[in-house]
Amino acid sequence: MQIEAATVENLESADRLAYTLDEFCRAVPCSRPTAYAAIREGRLQAKKLGVRTLIPAPAAEACGREHPPARHRAAGAKHP
Repeated sequence: MQIEAATVENLESADRLAYTLDEFCRAVPCSRPTAYAAIREGRLQAKKLGVRTLIPAPAAEACGREHPPARHRAAGAKHP
């Protein structure tokens, strides 16, 4: 499971303290199960506020910088 790189511009906002899990998943992009796996594995910091899972802005922005953009191969392309 890998989180694709977010364009850091999707996540950087000086006035944001945290992102909901759905906002993070749309910006990165990744699925909710992938994000939860990253949280479980300790690769993504998260906080619970009641029933909501929040991703602190610094953690979300760091994730966007740490994961380089995924390169998608054309259908049928072989591994290098």
